[in-house]
Amino acid sequence: MKKQKKYSSTNDLSNAFTMQHRLTVAAMSSFCLLGVLSFSMLCPFYQYSASAEGEVIDGAQTPMSLTVAATVSVSLTEFPGLSITPTTAGTTGANTTTLRVSTTSSNGYQIFMRTADGKATLQNPSGGEVNPVSGTPTLANFPNNTWGYALGKGINKDTVSYKAVPTNANSAILTANSSSTGVANDSYTLAFGAKINTSIPAGEYKNNVIVSVIATPMPEPDGLNKISTMQEMTAEICENTTVGDSKVLTDTRNNKTYTVFKAKDNNCWMRDDLMIDGTVEKANVTGGTNGTYNLTSYSNYWNTNNTYYYTATAATASTIGMSANGTSSICPTGGESNANWVLPKATQSGQSYTGPGSFAALLNAYGGVTPAVATSSELNFGYKGFVNSSGQVTSTDGYYWTRSPINSMNIYTLYFNQTTASAAYSNTYNYGEPIRCLYPSTTTKSMVQAQ
Repeated sequence: MKKQKKYSSTNDLSNAFTMQHRLTVAAMSSFCLLGVLSFSMLCPFYQYSASAEGEVIDGAQTPMSLTVAATVSVSLTEFPGLSITPTTAGTTGANTTTLRVSTTSSNGYQIFMRTADGKATLQNPSGGEVNPVSGTPTLANFPNNTWGYALGKGINKDTVSYKAVPTNANSAILTANSSSTGVANDSYTLAFGAKINTSIPAGEYKNNVIVSVIATPMPEPDGLNKISTMQEMTAEICENTTVGDSKVLTDTRNNKTYTVFKAKDNNCWMRDDLMIDGTVEKANVTGGTNGTYNLTSYSNYWNTNNTYYYTATAATASTIGMSANGTSSICPTGGESNANWVLPKATQSGQSYTGPGSFAALLNAYGGVTPAVATSSELNFGYKGFVNSSGQVTSTDGYYWTRSPINSMNIYTLYFNQTTASAAYSNTYNYGEPIRCLYPSTTTKSMVQAQ
């Protein structure tokens, strides 16, 4: 089930039930019956769709549950009825029903109760009334011809304190917090009690009582949905993005847009090839230096059609030599001081840095280092070849730069043809290849960013 998005307080999710509260007084037998509470569903508040289940008997809907947007579920069992034989001094009686509340992705919920007509009394067509209790008496201390409710977990109807049913829903009658996971499965006892004597007229006394539950969805973590540019990305934003979620972000250097997604390796990757030229700011990694790169034709960082790049690390990679990663790149800068968009690292066994290569980790997370995985819709690497030293696009295979040199002439690359693939393939600096940048999450930053 897809996690709920963050809503304002006016978009909370609500479930509501109407209870018809009947009190019948028999004139001849002096017998009072507080009748069956029947339940009918009100439309849920706000814009969410709802479904209800329950067998309809004689126009009343018996034990049922209502679910709104899969965030809060409420069920209320049928009230079994309450029989009271009144005396001159007055007779008390009480009975209970069960209210169950279940939530997912909830930051807690509130239970509300109110009379539908705004009156606190149970009315009789002949003019008689059963008044609300005052204060919080136990059943033994009810005044004659009064009624009230009690709500709690495992309460005893005979000893619990009762209150008058509110006439409006301005205040919750109960507030509960969900667990740290946003899940609650709570069961409450809802009791109604009354004390009746023989002074009230015979007939039926009733009112409608509405019980509602409002659940507040858990705030959505500040993921990709919170930003619109590549330069705003942080490791925390990537960490808080759900795997598989994506968003189109703008590179403010030239207003090109790229689909960025949270991959199964827990990094955030571009799903499109980088397209940048001209003078760009360095995106520094560990140990990088500030400055800019001038991406002009036939320089170390020469590009063709803004998508093929020589010396892809753009970090004087040809001079740093073996056993080191490029410390800056032509990827976009990011939104924090100790992390940036970077080129992938390659595995280089026996050298000074360790950890799985970025391309290898990415492809293996989706099923393996194979051409089918590389070119799948999730990753979208393409058979785009490379640009040779004469500036011509060559080959129909796939090549993507890493930032990991092998020696002063060669650098690692992702390579795949129609049948095989390698996440640490050797190619020379004077070839131009496409670039994919990635941004680490907080859990992967130390591995991805470090040299």
